[in-house]
Amino acid sequence: MAGEEYSIKEIVAIRVDDCYMSLKTLSKYSDLSKTTLKKLINDPFDPIPAIEAGPGGKILVRKSAFDTWTERHRLNHSQRKEDVDRIVEEALVGLKV
Repeated sequence: MAGEEYSIKEIVAIRVDDCYMSLKTLSKYSDLSKTTLKKLINDPFDPIPAIEAGPGGKILVRKSAFDTWTERHRLNHSQRKEDVDRIVEEALVGLKV
C-alpha cells in the first residue's frame, strides 16, 4: 500500500477482507475440520501461520496468511503426471533386456 493512493472505501474493504479468523470461522471458510486445521497449524515443516491470543487463548489465523499458505500447497497436476511418467520410464528402462 505504500506509495499508492487508496480511497477510504478501498482501505476499509481491504482491512475487512483481510481479517483474523477463529478456527470455527476458518473451518467454514476452508471447509476443513477444526481438528485438521489444528494439525496443519502445528505442522513442523510448513505450518499455517497463526497466533494465540494469550496463553491457552483462542487461535486466530489471518485470512491473507491462510490464502498464501494454501497457494503454496496448490496441486500441480501436470507436474505430477510428468513425475509419474518419468518414474515409469525409469522403471521400464531398468527392465529392458
